[in-house]
Amino acid sequence: MLKQKITLLGLAAVLAFTQLQAAGWAEETSPPAASLNFKEAYQKILAYYPRLKSQKARAEEAVAEKFEAYAALFPKVEGLSSVTTGDDPVYVFGSHLRQEKFADGNFALSSLNSPRHRTNFSFALQGEMPLFNAFQTISRIRSARFLSKAEARWETLTAMEASLLSVEGYLKGLLARDNLRRVREVEDAAQKDLRQADELKDKGMVLGADFYAAKMVLAEIRQMNISLAAGEKTSRILLNILMGAPAEWNYSLSGDIPENSGESGPLQDWLRAAHETRPDLAALELKAEALRVEVFREKMSALPRVGAFGTVSEDSHDLRTGGENFIMGVKSTVNVLDAGYWARRKKARAAYKAILEDVQALKDQVSKDIAQAVNGLEAVTANIPVAEEGYQAAGEAVKQTEVLYREGKKSIADLLEIRRAFLSAAFKRNELLFQQEMARANLLFLSGRLDEKALDEIDLRIGGEA
Repeated sequence: MLKQKITLLGLAAVLAFTQLQAAGWAEETSPPAASLNFKEAYQKILAYYPRLKSQKARAEEAVAEKFEAYAALFPKVEGLSSVTTGDDPVYVFGSHLRQEKFADGNFALSSLNSPRHRTNFSFALQGEMPLFNAFQTISRIRSARFLSKAEARWETLTAMEASLLSVEGYLKGLLARDNLRRVREVEDAAQKDLRQADELKDKGMVLGADFYAAKMVLAEIRQMNISLAAGEKTSRILLNILMGAPAEWNYSLSGDIPENSGESGPLQDWLRAAHETRPDLAALELKAEALRVEVFREKMSALPRVGAFGTVSEDSHDLRTGGENFIMGVKSTVNVLDAGYWARRKKARAAYKAILEDVQALKDQVSKDIAQAVNGLEAVTANIPVAEEGYQAAGEAVKQTEVLYREGKKSIADLLEIRRAFLSAAFKRNELLFQQEMARANLLFLSGRLDEKALDEIDLRIGGEA
């Protein structure tokens, strides 16, 4: 008996341990959905967004080019070393002088005409420094500074682009989630209605035609459920891709689509803000300034250039003794005949004129885009109260039709048709709320004001708490 009890206890312990392991594995493979709010989502998107990383690298490259232009102001020093040997009379004569090894015997005609070969080890430091280079270095520095600032503006615009994508991705997720929840609630209610109608049909209290018409409506609601479930999964995957997360990462979104994002405001205010703060417009204007400097640089390239130079060298025959020499001086060069000068100046002026037109074209396009966005936001905002009224009316219609159906004054087909109409009204209302918030975010982007402060305000309106 004792052995049997021990055996039974052992089996029970093994089973319990196996169940605990299975439970632990299930928890590891099917973790609960993480909670994700809007602020976390857009921060993940900004941290991952490849285009923003690429633009950051270009901005760093522009900064490096600016410092490279500054480097031309400093002396350039090179170290030189060489070893040569030969019996060329001029070479041998010069080597003796540089090595400070010239003797009386070297003036003999035989030594001058047919000298023995001579080896020379030479070590030198050679330096050059521009004193005046026709404003070329200064112009390059100014141009590089403008281009560096322009790349920083492009980086700001790319960050706003990522922010706009985060707003769209998150709101689409909220829209898909709410629509799916709504259609499932209506489907559950419709199935309950239809089960009751099926029992009444068997008792002869519901017409078969009404019953099958109601089943047809329920089938359409089920199709909506399937389509919306697929759409909700797609929106989740797309948001995961934007965040750089695994496509199947599971999470639950916090918050809801805002019901009121505020009035659009006067068109002139948006236009003024866009022309003052739009990053790509500022970047293009900075590039225009850089090209204007290039026009000046090409014009000044006809002037002479003046620079200082110097060389310190040591020449040796045996690497133990030798002569030390130096040369210093100032030289000036001027292009007496530069066939490409006129073409370079004309090319620089043409590029500058072209970008000025590009700046104006962008200003016009910005004005068009903002005008359309303001009008679109106003139209959506005006439609929301109408859609809200329809949504409330549809909800009340469902309640009253349920009462009439129980009283036998409405058919099951009428009830399910009203439920389908309620779904349509709910979807339309949600879609308009989504469009309103997206229109305002797009307007902030177009005006160059979709910054961190604006994103925090959107997060506050969504009301998501992690």
